[in-house]
Amino acid sequence: MQARQLITQNLELIVRNITKEQIDMQVSISERIENGDYYSNVALQLASILKKKPLDIAYKIKDELEKVS
Repeated sequence: MQARQLITQNLELIVRNITKEQIDMQVSISERIENGDYYSNVALQLASILKKKPLDIAYKIKDELEKVS
């Protein structure tokens, strides 16, 4: 399984645990190496749904991803 697919699958599971809302989640390859290998729009989309700061949501997602790996 490719890394991008694995990241997407894990993000989908995490998002389903956070909200029942359907979002258009994207995982893309970063063009700038200093920003990491991949990036996603998930935290920004969830911010408007959850009424929380995107950075707070991103840290929550990061913590959940670390539990999976």
